Amino acid sequence: MWGLFSYEDIFVAGIGFDIAGAVLLAKGLLLSSRHILSISSTYLGFNSQEIVSRVEDKVSTYFGVGALVLGFLLQLAGYALDLALRSAPPASPIRGGLAFAVVGFVIVFVVLFYRLSLPAWRMRFLFDIAHYDNDHSTKQAHPYGRRLVFFGEKIGFPIKDDESEVDYARRVWHVGRITEGDPVG
Repeated sequence: MWGLFSYEDIFVAGIGFDIAGAVLLAKGLLLSSRHILSISSTYLGFNSQEIVSRVEDKVSTYFGVGALVLGFLLQLAGYALDLALRSAPPASPIRGGLAFAVVGFVIVFVVLFYRLSLPAWRMRFLFDIAHYDNDHSTKQAHPYGRRLVFFGEKIGFPIKDDESEVDYARRVWHVGRITEGDPVG
């Protein structure tokens, strides 16, 4: 079995990372927390669902770019090893099929890693956005409690009956200090 693999398989793995990265990169755009809040706001407040969606796009972009860079680095390593060593097992249909299996494995790995990491990254960026006031330029020392509730409910953490913003922030966001309410302005 190990005779079917060679350093040239790095090329194939690199292509898998490129494909997965391109898909995720197309899904997301990198925006700052302040910009996400700004473009998701109206005169009456902000659209929490829009903010959650844009944060998920931001996480997708980070993972997509990372996968592309890793893929290109693996391809570079494969080319360098090819130039240095120039040896390969004989061509065979099994090696051709194995190449597709390696690409499939890498794509599944990247997408699975992304999906497992998305909740934590999404919460991190939403927590950052909750620190901005209504003019979107001043980041406060503590997040606004009402925003944490809005964002938390949009990602599947409903507020309990008679639960205060402070209690909600402790339970869902694991933070004890907040600015209660929402910024006025």
